Amino acid sequence: MRLETQAAIDSSVEQWRKDYANALALRAYYSYIDGVLDGLDYVDEPADWMVISTAAKEFALEYGTMLEEKGGCYISGEFVPWLNDMTEQHRSEVVRIIQEGLEEGKPTGVRESGRGTYPKGSIARELQDYFGERKSHASTVARTEIGRIQNVSKLDTLDQRGWQVVEVQDGDGENPCDDCKELNGQVWTMEYAMTHELEHPNCVRNFIPLRQGEYDPADVVF
Repeated sequence: MRLETQAAIDSSVEQWRKDYANALALRAYYSYIDGVLDGLDYVDEPADWMVISTAAKEFALEYGTMLEEKGGCYISGEFVPWLNDMTEQHRSEVVRIIQEGLEEGKPTGVRESGRGTYPKGSIARELQDYFGERKSHASTVARTEIGRIQNVSKLDTLDQRGWQVVEVQDGDGENPCDDCKELNGQVWTMEYAMTHELEHPNCVRNFIPLRQGEYDPADVVF
């Protein structure tokens, strides 16, 4: 593969990574706000928009910087380099498609055969199909991160106001996993919940704060 082609791929992938991080950071801003507002609803406390917005901006800025510079974020108390992994997989797959296409003598297909499409059997068409699949995967990641961030800010809001336990609401989404169904209805300490925000991609886990008398202390998961 020509050096200029490799350089073009590297530049494109790095721009994709930056754009992806920025888009998720913007979503993180609104997700953080949603989580705080949800938490305040339970404690019956009025929302101070200026305070909430400032905290959300700080969170989104830190989150976006972490994604772009470190290639991941903290999930369940551990740093997970998932964006780094996605970037390398993305780069490797694009290179593979182009390399194999050239070796097999496939046409580049750089001229569109129709609006937004390329000739079947061309390298351009294979790349188009690949990027279409990546959009679907990116949507899954975005939905998961939105849910995780909402839970993070909600739990932080409750924790700062002295809440000690929450009830897990899980396993009610589409195609729930066995673990989620088993956890549904459990009572967790705030500390435990804050390190188990979600279980898996597309997880719909939520938390409901409980007051004393609304649960059996013997049932609490630490």
